[in-house]
Amino acid sequence: MKVLVIDEKNDIAESLLGEAQQLEVEVHSAATLDEGVLICEQRGADIVMMRDIISGCASCSLIQDFKNTSAVPEIIIYAEHGSPEHAEQALEGGAWDYFVDPAPGQKLPDMLRRVVRFRRNKSG
Repeated sequence: MKVLVIDEKNDIAESLLGEAQQLEVEVHSAATLDEGVLICEQRGADIVMMRDIISGCASCSLIQDFKNTSAVPEIIIYAEHGSPEHAEQALEGGAWDYFVDPAPGQKLPDMLRRVVRFRRNKSG
């Protein structure tokens, strides 16, 4: 199983490495949404975790680009401050979750466990 973390800050991906190792999943990272879509298209990703705003662009606006890839990943968007409009757009667009936390790196390992379990149960 592959997890793609899209964030301008690399510390989020690094914070998930220990949990990913226990769950036996690969973690890849991208710094931009375009790079993330490209990685998802070329290498596939079962789970995409991304910050709500990356380089001034709302990540919820690209959910369908990720969903249209062959892996059809589960999408989790995290925000330090959040926006009700972005949350609504993300969830209506098919995101698995959208959450607001001033320190998302602390909540993401638990979120990763939950979505990996969901994805494994979903695929049988």
